[in-house]
Amino acid sequence: MFPSSETIEKNMVTSSIYYMDADVETISDRIKRLVKQLSGKLEESDGPLIPEYMISGRGHIWCWAPTSKKMVKITRNAAAYLINGSASDDGKVLIYTAFGDIVLIDPDELELIGFD
Repeated sequence: MFPSSETIEKNMVTSSIYYMDADVETISDRIKRLVKQLSGKLEESDGPLIPEYMISGRGHIWCWAPTSKKMVKITRNAAAYLINGSASDDGKVLIYTAFGDIVLIDPDELELIGFD
């Protein structure tokens, strides 16, 4: 059983990881912070670490990429980072994948790994 978007948001708040709120941090600022984190250049003044998720399952999943406005094939069982935890109109969240894609995905497809 995979967590719902409500569970993901609740876990992020209750575990003091970090909850993405569009009013607090823009998507572009969050991506910049994630790039710093992945490159090892994130400083304490930049804010908290962004937790890692895994796209559950095996094989591939097709997801909507809003920047290119097309469906892209994403490898499951790969690392991902939550860019915007606020669900869109259709209940999807925005993630950055380990392969550099920014896509919308159903939060039930994500499994929180934390910081490894």
